[in-house]
Amino acid sequence: MLSAIPNKKETELINSINQMVRSGIDRQRLEEIRFSAKKMQDMGGSYYSAAKRILGMAAALIGDVNECEVQFNAAFRHSGRTVDLLKAYSVSLWNLRQIRRNLEIVDELFELSPDNPEFVKTAIHHHWAAFDVEGTKRYIIHAEKLKLPLESLMTTFPISLELISKILEDTGSTWEQVCERVELTSNVLNRLGLHSTGIDSTLVDGIVLHDYKIVANVDSVIQAEDEMNDAIANMPFSPADKAIYFSCSAA
Repeated sequence: MLSAIPNKKETELINSINQMVRSGIDRQRLEEIRFSAKKMQDMGGSYYSAAKRILGMAAALIGDVNECEVQFNAAFRHSGRTVDLLKAYSVSLWNLRQIRRNLEIVDELFELSPDNPEFVKTAIHHHWAAFDVEGTKRYIIHAEKLKLPLESLMTTFPISLELISKILEDTGSTWEQVCERVELTSNVLNRLGLHSTGIDSTLVDGIVLHDYKIVANVDSVIQAEDEMNDAIANMPFSPADKAIYFSCSAA
């Protein structure tokens, strides 16, 4: 009977974190989650990796990339690279906008279970969002072999693969260079402790407008956009700078 208690508690804590991803951070609730996770960690055994998973997700919520890595690596050392831990790690990296690292985990999940519809669809979604046209097409071909319905998934993307290919070709940029800029600007938000509930991507005059929806007051939103522009200006020019432009707006 004892094993059912931490499992129920783990689900409760993860659901609370997921709610904050969508609606913004409740600092008091976040501290309660951390406190509960640390108590679970002290129980040892399988509870240890469950606690590390929760602490890693909590770190991602506040933009702490290093702490997220530390917690999940501890979980992996204890319990191995299990599907549940890899899924949680992927979601955390996605929330942190650590795009290229996230794709590695998405691909690892697919390799573990290549016929799992969830993993195939996730791979399509994340590679598409990363502008990785060829990677997306490979997963779409695999999905077609499995006869997976993709209509609802395809309609979630505001920019088609054909348009992405054209943007990359016209600007001489690669999807990896675009991801570098996404990660650079996301790291600004992480450093400022600002939480983005999502991103709107639209095409304006052949350039992708990447707008972060931030839970913050107007002054903080303006500061975030200014610091993103400064971060890009302080880097060597990249062809991606002709392909994607970043902005911030209040969620």
